[in-house]
Amino acid sequence: MVQQIMYRTCLHALFVVASGCGSLTGDRVCLALPRPAIQVDVRDSASNAPIAHRASLIVQNRTVYDSTYRDVSALGLDTLQFSVITSSSNGLPGTYDVRVRHANYRLWQQSGVRVGGDDCGADVVKLAVRLQPTL
Repeated sequence: MVQQIMYRTCLHALFVVASGCGSLTGDRVCLALPRPAIQVDVRDSASNAPIAHRASLIVQNRTVYDSTYRDVSALGLDTLQFSVITSSSNGLPGTYDVRVRHANYRLWQQSGVRVGGDDCGADVVKLAVRLQPTL
């Protein structure tokens, strides 16, 4: 009976350490999972059609510059269904300026986007981007 309790206790401790919640010593354990700072849903402002294909996401502050360009046709994906772009996976907490560029659309930008997080990385902020066609 005592061995069974000890076995269960060890399994619970192993689960806590492996899950990234902490360890028995109280040290923080960070999982090697992607934690982007910004995720944008890019759509046409008039039709609400997804238009992230061949769009650029620029995320920057005083110490970070991250530019992401998505061309999903190379991946064999349906370009008419693609609406989401995320910043790089090693995002950090902070305040950012965010811009989205797309050919034949006006530049979209938002300053002062606050991203929370901890020592392990950012908590993703999701933004709805509605681009206006150029005339």
